[in-house]
Amino acid sequence: MRKSSLFLFPIYFASMLFAQEPINPPPPQAVDHRAPSDEALLTDMINLFHKDAEVRSRSIKALAVMKNIGVVPALVEALFFQRDLPGWEKAMHEITGQRIGKDWPAWMEWLGKQNIEPHRIYPIFKSKIFGKIDPAFQEFLSPTAARAIRLDEVVWGGVRKDGIPALDNPAMIPAAAASYLDEQDEIFGVGIDGIHHAYPLRIMNWHEMLNAVIGGTPVSLSYCTLCGAAVLYETTINGVAYDFGSSGLLYRSNKLMYDRQTNSLWSSLHGEPVIGQLVGRGIKLKRLYVVRTTWGEWRRLHPQTLVLDKETGFNRNYAEGAAYADYFAGDETMFPVAWRDNRLKAKEWIYGIIIGGMPKAYPLRALHDMPIAHDRVANEEIVLVSDAKLLSVRAYESKGHRFVAKKENGNMVDDAEDEWLIEEEELIRLSDGKELFRLPGHLAYWFGWYAFFPKTAVYEEGK
Repeated sequence: MRKSSLFLFPIYFASMLFAQEPINPPPPQAVDHRAPSDEALLTDMINLFHKDAEVRSRSIKALAVMKNIGVVPALVEALFFQRDLPGWEKAMHEITGQRIGKDWPAWMEWLGKQNIEPHRIYPIFKSKIFGKIDPAFQEFLSPTAARAIRLDEVVWGGVRKDGIPALDNPAMIPAAAASYLDEQDEIFGVGIDGIHHAYPLRIMNWHEMLNAVIGGTPVSLSYCTLCGAAVLYETTINGVAYDFGSSGLLYRSNKLMYDRQTNSLWSSLHGEPVIGQLVGRGIKLKRLYVVRTTWGEWRRLHPQTLVLDKETGFNRNYAEGAAYADYFAGDETMFPVAWRDNRLKAKEWIYGIIIGGMPKAYPLRALHDMPIAHDRVANEEIVLVSDAKLLSVRAYESKGHRFVAKKENGNMVDDAEDEWLIEEEELIRLSDGKELFRLPGHLAYWFGWYAFFPKTAVYEEGK
């Protein structure tokens, strides 16, 4: 990944923060860097952020003398926040044998591919350093917290906890009242128990998380702008209805959301807690259905839909393209991703599904001329109904039925010439009401999907 100005703000912001509260080094003669105590080692790690360059240099030399690969995550962490690190490149070469310069993204991608066990002091160091950005981070990253992911791959996304504010039970208005929307504006469409909601991207790009109750079902829509994925979850588990916010932290260029009930961090793509008290309890959110399409198409399909009111209570520029326009239009990722696959371009659109524990990605270009595509995943026969030009894909179980065409009224016809109604939650055969149920799935950039599902299959037309 090339260096990007998009992540330079955190470097300068955090550098100023840390400089306000310098941590004085211990007297040099009091520390034996050949076998430093944990306290001395922690001081050296934290002093990588000291306002005095000489102190930073002395700490780097002390860490280099150890020749301990476990201190590398702390040194890479320091590079994200502070580029003026005298002797840093020499120390990294001595410890790792690598010559990557001061290219933080490249170091993160190298680190992600290594099986390095961070020094036992690293969790304490990370908690303290991130706590200077936001005290909430110190709680999220408590050294005693249970973890299901690598701590060294958790990075700051540039905002504090709730710096990207969630929408909680936002006001919804009838379609006819949404004069702020144009026909071609993109929305996320949700249908539950016959109730339809539309969430415009021009609003969701600013909020990325929405908590609501639809048809009596508590849900959260988690939207990661970085990897392009919007996932709808049912949020009641064992009688507890969780609601979520954006933590301000990232893992493999994907947002970490947190629940407000326990402050545990969750993977927004897996729907599972990854750091905090809920880890290891077998908790997993149920995926529901969401489709990306245009406002005009959604309204045509569901004229009684409700849509987000533009008056959200937040002062944001909700004009089309006001947020992330450059990122969406470009080919580069904003944050490093260690695990990549060159079968597809990093930011190529795919539709991802998981059936029977098996993930599979459907490149939208493969569906471009195939509004109806049949496939088998984990012994489940499925049919995908798509309009790739609109980035719209829906997947349903097919149970051996073969669909051959879409009619002008939008319904499908199978090879027995039976007509089927396409609904958000199921396909319905008009002759007798038989149902084929919708399968959860969502859009994502290829790099974002692959980073979390590296064993994914990739759909190829005709195979």
